[in-house]
Amino acid sequence: MRISILLFLPLWLSAATLYALIEHAKNSHVSLQAIEQKLSAVDNEYEVSRNFANPELSFSVSDIQLKEPINRQIEPMQYSAVNIKQTFPYFGKRDANSNRVSAKKQKISSSLEEAKVKLVETLKIAAYTIWQVEEEIKITNEYIKLTNQNINLYTSYSSRDTKSHMGIMSAELSLSQLKIKKSKFESLRDGLYKKISYLSAIDVSSVEFSMKVEEPKNIAYYLDATNENRSYKVKKAITEEANADIKVKELASFVDSSVQVGYYRRENFEDYLSVGVAFSLPIY
Repeated sequence: MRISILLFLPLWLSAATLYALIEHAKNSHVSLQAIEQKLSAVDNEYEVSRNFANPELSFSVSDIQLKEPINRQIEPMQYSAVNIKQTFPYFGKRDANSNRVSAKKQKISSSLEEAKVKLVETLKIAAYTIWQVEEEIKITNEYIKLTNQNINLYTSYSSRDTKSHMGIMSAELSLSQLKIKKSKFESLRDGLYKKISYLSAIDVSSVEFSMKVEEPKNIAYYLDATNENRSYKVKKAITEEANADIKVKELASFVDSSVQVGYYRRENFEDYLSVGVAFSLPIY
């Protein structure tokens, strides 16, 4: 229940579990949303690829006599016509276009999954690095505490032992170096929190997670998982898209045919229909 609530906390949230941050990042990161929008656009592109070309509709009036341009009863050649023309692609062209769009969609989908994996990886590394830095800060604080104790000890003996002055100076120098070291660690930690805040789209000041290390699985498990590698899937999808594009270009050289049907109306003569088939000649 605690985690499900954290997933919907507003941007002013200051602390969360690592799991909640990862889930929020996968749902909110701008880069992932951009890829998802591309994926939605490809769905529309697929529907278009299955369509035929839009039919052509034309109107014509023939044999207009200049002496009597309105008179349409002079001779049989005078007609008013409406024609509709539909182009039919060569066999396999529509399927090739659809396959290319499907391959493109698979590439974008694989890229989305790869981006999610990289995002999770970056968040986890940042969180674990914060843990490491905070442990370094704790150790440094202990060294600072011990150094202060040494300074106090040297100070108490300084009135009786001249060598204590050298000890005080050495301890104060070490103390300065420790404070500088601590300041660097704190700066690094703050930068990592800003990085996590940016990636998860939440203002984060602390992260809760477990440092429990699981035992490695059998080597066969990792060998079987190589086929699920996101980078491999992206490269495979890119290759399939390239092959689909080659197929489209190969079919582009084949001629498409067109069918045209027309209705011709005459004033004092019988109306009639016409049917024609056309295709381009691959001369040039």
